[in-house]
Amino acid sequence: MKRQRRRQLTSNDSEATFELDLAPMLALMVTLIPIMLLATSFVKVRVIGTVLPQAVQEAIQQDKEKISKTITIDLKMNKDDFLIVVKEDEKEILQKKVPPTDGKWNFEALHSALYEVKKQFPNKYTVNLYPAEAVPYSEVVQAIDAAREAKKSENAFTVYDKEKKENIKTRVMFPEVSFSGLIGG
Repeated sequence: MKRQRRRQLTSNDSEATFELDLAPMLALMVTLIPIMLLATSFVKVRVIGTVLPQAVQEAIQQDKEKISKTITIDLKMNKDDFLIVVKEDEKEILQKKVPPTDGKWNFEALHSALYEVKKQFPNKYTVNLYPAEAVPYSEVVQAIDAAREAKKSENAFTVYDKEKKENIKTRVMFPEVSFSGLIGG
């Protein structure tokens, strides 16, 4: 009886052991790692740098720290037109629509409209940009460029320089653009 039991145990032990073939898993990893490394090289984060006069940087900082009436300027890029909305304490006080020309965005008219808004609110330096999902990146950059500074033919804006204790002229309009309403990445 002992012999039979021993035979049963030895036969069960040999059936319980097996070899795990990891070669297909290794081949998959060797293939996936280079693909992932190549995919990450296509994603690049870009920063559009601007050089601002010190007085303008101080004015921007003061505007951020200001607690009294909050004025926000929103620029909405719809499918083919722009909508500029100025709010004071979340109440809409000004709205300008920039219609398209020949079915395309009119960046010249956008610049003119933003210039007029800047003349009304010279101490504001930030625009909240709300692009629609279908807006291409290159068009968003053109809208940012239109908002950034006034043209040489247009009047400059006055900013008080604390160090020199005098007003200086600058063409800077809205150097700070914050993207709002974007979901995902």
